[in-house]
Amino acid sequence: MGAKKPMWRVYDFYASWYDYVFGLALRHGQRKAIRMLKFRPDERVLEVGVGTGISLPFYPKHSAVVGIDICGKMLKKAEQRRQKLRLANVTLWEMDACKMGFPDHTFDKVIAAHVISVVPDPARALLEMKRVCKKGGDIVLVNHFQATKGIGARMEKAVTPLCERLGWRMDLNLEKLLHTVDLKPDFCRKANPLDSWLIVKCTNNGTRPRIVGGHT
Repeated sequence: MGAKKPMWRVYDFYASWYDYVFGLALRHGQRKAIRMLKFRPDERVLEVGVGTGISLPFYPKHSAVVGIDICGKMLKKAEQRRQKLRLANVTLWEMDACKMGFPDHTFDKVIAAHVISVVPDPARALLEMKRVCKKGGDIVLVNHFQATKGIGARMEKAVTPLCERLGWRMDLNLEKLLHTVDLKPDFCRKANPLDSWLIVKCTNNGTRPRIVGGHT
């Protein structure tokens, strides 16, 4: 078998038609997660894995929003959206979620929607989110997480190889992930009663647990 493609190359392929195929399915959870948060004036917000910028119009104009993504073609679409909507409060950077170039404690809120199961090392990405988020700040994930029992768990196990080829994983365990990075959920809610996306909000406790190896 050939070497596995880096995930950013998979999403480079998706970039030109991502909004049409995935946009409608994903934007509801992003909008709901953002609306659940209370944004104070002049707060700094980081969106990890901003993609084509579907969520950018949902943020309040008084917040300074920074979006990062490792996929240049997706980010180009986000920049086109930013300019078209005249979102002067938004800045975009090409950056690796597992190795961000921001100083510690830069942001009041950090959001990752449909991203944590796409990065090669979810625990390291989440630990980076903790590092750049202020202590007491909000860390929000919107994602599908592994079913732990029943027919859902069996179905997910069966389709995991296919999903990995398409660019995401189905076997990410939320409880294990949060334990690895020493976070506890303030709440965990379904984005929509009819789908499997969860909105998970945590308060950053500021700890820096040491991660040995990758997280699976």
